[in-house]
Amino acid sequence: FSSDGRWLIAGANDARVRLCEVATAKKLAEFDGHDAEVAEVAFTPNSRRVFSSAADGQSYLWELRPTGLTKNSPDALWEALRSEDAESAYRAIWALAENPASSAQFLQAAIAPAKAPGPAHQRKLIAELNSEDFRVRDLAQQELAKLADLAAFAIEEALKKPPTLEVKRRLEKLQSALQSDPTPAKLREIRAIQALELAAAPETIAVLRHWAMGAAGADLSRNAQAALERIQGRAK
Repeated sequence: FSSDGRWLIAGANDARVRLCEVATAKKLAEFDGHDAEVAEVAFTPNSRRVFSSAADGQSYLWELRPTGLTKNSPDALWEALRSEDAESAYRAIWALAENPASSAQFLQAAIAPAKAPGPAHQRKLIAELNSEDFRVRDLAQQELAKLADLAAFAIEEALKKPPTLEVKRRLEKLQSALQSDPTPAKLREIRAIQALELAAAPETIAVLRHWAMGAAGADLSRNAQAALERIQGRAK
């Protein structure tokens, strides 16, 4: 796995090396050059290259940057970051990483730091899951679903002592949704952070710091902070 856990490199007995995206389980790139079964693979610390060694001792250092990157508009790259086409998103990540100054400016304007709702509001929504009015219960569940990871801690705490079986069922459904495959919006956040970390330029580091200062329980905040720590660790 890459240092951020987002990419997986694998070798096989067909002598090929494949790069996949963990979140979507889709292939991003394939490298063909070995004459024997691939025995070992590893990422460089900055995830820009991959080392592979075959059973016959032949070794390669592969560049992960795609060839033939074209200059696309920020709006086109923004759309590609949320795409189900993982290869298109992969190329968008690298295109953004290649232009740190403009990418940092664009992504900071496009993605705001996570802002958590107040604890009182979350408690109110969870309490409404036990309302006698079905419409109130349903609306509260929808609002909690919109909060996603921002309500994860409140949902976890409420599950420890749910007042009724229906509330327990609703809370478990919300928690299960948080653990499912990332939505297109979440994929976009994940890939945007990857692009900024790959660039590791002063401008992109500043955006990661900006996002890391958001709500403590949010995925965006935690992932940005983790990216900063990896960049700092490589600089030592």
